[in-house]
Amino acid sequence: MPIIPPLSDNDVTEELKTVFEKSKKGSGSSNMLQTYAHNPEFMQAFLQYYGALWKGEIDPVLKEMIRYRIAIAGECGY
Repeated sequence: MPIIPPLSDNDVTEELKTVFEKSKKGSGSSNMLQTYAHNPEFMQAFLQYYGALWKGEIDPVLKEMIRYRIAIAGECGY
């Protein structure tokens, strides 16, 4: 059980529902964004940061492999 539960679609604006759906289509989950949505300013800052990370010359598959390895190294259970 999470310490901070993700917001449900019933608790957010239509705009945030759209953001959550886009996240689900891209990564299969929107739990992280639904949790960040408790603080909308933080969530928007995260989305800008994350968007910048995925732009650029590095192959998306390699980026995903790096992200996965970092999660393993940090013993991230999520």
